Amino acid sequence: PILTEVEASLNNFDAIDQVFSAASPGNDTPTGDSLIAVAEKLAQDPTPGEKIIVLATDGEPDTCEQPNPQQGQDLAVSAAEDAFGLGISTRIISVGDQVSAGHVQDMANAGLGRAPSDDDAEYFTALEGVELFDAFDSILAAAVSCTFEVEGSVDMSQACSGNVSLDGQPLDCGSQWEMVDASTVRLLGDACTTLKDGGDHQVGATWPCGVYIP
Repeated sequence: PILTEVEASLNNFDAIDQVFSAASPGNDTPTGDSLIAVAEKLAQDPTPGEKIIVLATDGEPDTCEQPNPQQGQDLAVSAAEDAFGLGISTRIISVGDQVSAGHVQDMANAGLGRAPSDDDAEYFTALEGVELFDAFDSILAAAVSCTFEVEGSVDMSQACSGNVSLDGQPLDCGSQWEMVDASTVRLLGDACTTLKDGGDHQVGATWPCGVYIP
């Protein structure tokens, strides 16, 4: 497939905007071939953390081998399944009215590693700009993790003697945060929801000497 690319990097808006604001879609929709190529690149990226492909498509897929007619549905679903097997989820946004709801649902299922018979995997329809903004906002919020690794370990029997805060506000142990294991803190309930709201947040955690082991 013909790929218009920007090197992956944090805080990369300017480079993305410069390349993609001048780009335009091609005439064909080789969804499966494109997913395969992108997943291979992402799988080779050593950056830690969850990897997600956001697939915005305006029509039924074809293939590079057979541009017409649009019979690339099986390859597209298979490519999303294979990407998930590499640890890469795919979230799909329909940005046109020429792609069937059935195919979008199949892609949503495959992108999250769910069975083809599932019908509850979330997907997005964005035929207006504000809908596209909301779709990206939801996808990014879902990708924010409420789990954090501690650089050391905590005595689990005294874990609640520590102080965990969100944006400087103390959180209650057991209802707003918990220790998953001796080196993992997880925010709970409203604290996790706030963390995922798309804003800038700071999480802090401290324990007394003897409870925290560097």
